[in-house]
Order: sequence, then structure tokens, then C-alpha cells
Amino acid sequence: MDTNKFNRPWDYWLLWAVLLFSLALNVYLFVFINGLRKAARGPLSNLAQVIKDIQNQTITTRINIQEEIPFSMQVPIKDTFKIPIKVSVPILTIVNVPVTIPILGQEITLRVPIDTAVPVDTVVTVPLNSAIPIKGTAPVSFEIPVSLEIKQTPFGPFFEKLYDWILAAKQKL
Repeated sequence: MDTNKFNRPWDYWLLWAVLLFSLALNVYLFVFINGLRKAARGPLSNLAQVIKDIQNQTITTRINIQEEIPFSMQVPIKDTFKIPIKVSVPILTIVNVPVTIPILGQEITLRVPIDTAVPVDTVVTVPLNSAIPIKGTAPVSFEIPVSLEIKQTPFGPFFEKLYDWILAAKQKL
């Protein structure tokens, strides 16, 4: 047996000790980091699912509107109306009629009783050209249901990118 083999300077053995310590430290760090990677996959999957659930959420609310809306306008009316008149006008009177008798040359007044009805059957055309002012307020009261999906809001693309980034990070682990 060669005794020179174990008879080396102390820095030689120190170098071997540092080498073995470094190797052990690297193995420990590799195992530790690998464990961290495996441990991070589960929470990243859960986080990705939470982000997907947030994207599929809907914000639902009701907006109640109760207002008085003032209005003022002119309603123009330009039309011609035809009014049919069909009536019988009764005439009951006594008319004094002066009559000259040619032989006598004298004028006498005769009382003539009139008892009759005059039928009137006509259509009267009445033009109407006017503007009617209308002014007031109208009460308005209603409820508007509002339903927004998160993915259709400006937050949608952000959550989609975040979801893709989390999946990419999970794949790299």
C-alpha cells in the first residue's frame, strides 16, 4: 500500500470537503426546488379555476329612474273639415205684402200666413290652419334591469391574459 496516497496537503482535503459539501447542497436545493414546483402546481390550478370563475360571473342590478320631464311644443293643425248640414228649417210667420189693385188704383196690404219647412241639404267646408301650444311635465318612473358578464367588460381581456399566464406558468413548473 502506498502511504503517499493519504499523505496529501491539508488544502487538498479541504478542496474535497468543499466539493462534497457543494454536491450535497446542490442535491438538497434540487430536491427542495422540485418539491416547491410540485407544491405550486395545485395552488396554480386552483387560482386558474378561480380566475375562470370570475370571468364567467355576471353583475346583475336594477337601475330605478324616477324623473319629471318638462316639455313644450307647438302642434300645428292644417286641415279642411267638411261639415254636412241636412236640416229642415221651419218657417211660421205672417208676411205683410203690399198689393196695388189696378182697377181701383189703390194699394192694400195683404197679410199672408206662411207655415212651411225649408229643407237644407249642403256641405260646408271649414279650413283650419292653427298651432296649438302644449306645455307641461311628464312623470317618468321605470326600472331598468342591467346584467353584465365580466368577460364583456374592460376587465375581460385582463382576466383572460391572467388566466393564460397562470396556465403557462403551471406548464413551466
